[in-house]
Amino acid sequence: MKNILCINSVGVGMQIAVQNEKQTKFLNLPFAKHSETLFPNLEDVLKGQKLSDFDCFGVVVGPGSFTGIRIGLSVVKTFAFVNKKPIVCVNAFEVLAWSAKDAIKKEQTIVAAMNAGAEQVYFQTFQFVKEKLVKTTEPAVETIKHFEDFLKTLKNKIVISDAKLELKSKVCVVPFDAKALLCAVKQHIEAGDLNKSGQIEPLYLRLSQGEVCQVKLDKIDFVPAGKTEKMALFSVDSQFDDFWSTQDWETNFKNKNFVCKQAIFSGTLVGFVAYSIDDKTAEILKVVVSKSAKNQGVAKFMIDSILNEFEKIGVKRVFVKIDSNNIAALNLFLKFGFDNKKDSKTDVVLLKKNI
Repeated sequence: MKNILCINSVGVGMQIAVQNEKQTKFLNLPFAKHSETLFPNLEDVLKGQKLSDFDCFGVVVGPGSFTGIRIGLSVVKTFAFVNKKPIVCVNAFEVLAWSAKDAIKKEQTIVAAMNAGAEQVYFQTFQFVKEKLVKTTEPAVETIKHFEDFLKTLKNKIVISDAKLELKSKVCVVPFDAKALLCAVKQHIEAGDLNKSGQIEPLYLRLSQGEVCQVKLDKIDFVPAGKTEKMALFSVDSQFDDFWSTQDWETNFKNKNFVCKQAIFSGTLVGFVAYSIDDKTAEILKVVVSKSAKNQGVAKFMIDSILNEFEKIGVKRVFVKIDSNNIAALNLFLKFGFDNKKDSKTDVVLLKKNI
């Protein structure tokens, strides 16, 4: 295929690559409001060429800006459908890896990473083998802490990103490049990876804020949270009136008895439990479920999980204080065998459970 039009709109900027039999054109915009700048810039780059002249259309399917992904896919799917031409899908990590190719040493593992927000990182790993980009892991999203732990397992590596990341590890900032976009697309073309307009899907890796999350309890990762996750925890906690401030979170994490376990589903924080342990006694301080994951058993799952953990580590007594008006929470803890040790007409009900 000699005539190719490629678009990348998943980052803060935008890249367009055009190849035809006579020449190749590249456009790199460091900052772009995609909904306003895509078509004017396409018109400038195409000048005299018709969309029907192209053999295929390349597009970056994500991850990145949710709005940018949708704009790029919508435009390319429309071009392909109207002109009855195939689409070549690449992800943002491939474009980043190709953008950094000149800086990659032989047999070096490339960790392409992007800021996912909420103290999380999108990433995928690759190697260049005989001038071809070969993936060594699938695209993923992780908390910063767990991503840092993953990096420690890699020896000969280079971490690249399209923007600065707040990591302990060294990160090489490599902007998306239109030439790299074309390289990624052409490798897929050579491999025969062509799609019809109705077959391509966005690569989000996590849910957007406010999107209803259909949680599968057996797919939840219930893992410890550290202070690097405090902004993600705060973002869920602040959905409710009795939330802790960011300073509260900072103070809590400095307390040696404080523990927070977070429930991660499909890369999204759907809830957390905060508690303190002193000797053989534990106090549950907060059980919070994101509004997007309410009424799906997440709270029950988390309470059951921590009670099992308490039993394993030798905790004998568990306390929890609950607003007397929070009938749903009271009933939930009573179902787990907690006893009401205070008059329920008071503002706070103290529940106790012996393990």
